[in-house]
Amino acid sequence: MALLDVLELARVKLIGHDWGGFAGFLLALHHPERVERYLALNCPVAWAPVRPRLALEAWRAWYTLVLAAPGLTACA
Repeated sequence: MALLDVLELARVKLIGHDWGGFAGFLLALHHPERVERYLALNCPVAWAPVRPRLALEAWRAWYTLVLAAPGLTACA
């Protein structure tokens, strides 16, 4: 929201991918007056029921554990 204010954008068409997809959902849900349209890519919706097939595919998100683990990434 602060970024939209700094860029002086009153209303945007937004695309979010992966973790940014979830952040985009939060922006669209909490400030619908600022988001004209929203497209989420590679991101499950927060209200979707957990299906057995989705649970079996959860291994594909292994990299998120590495990104979140302190000391394992080169980012400071």
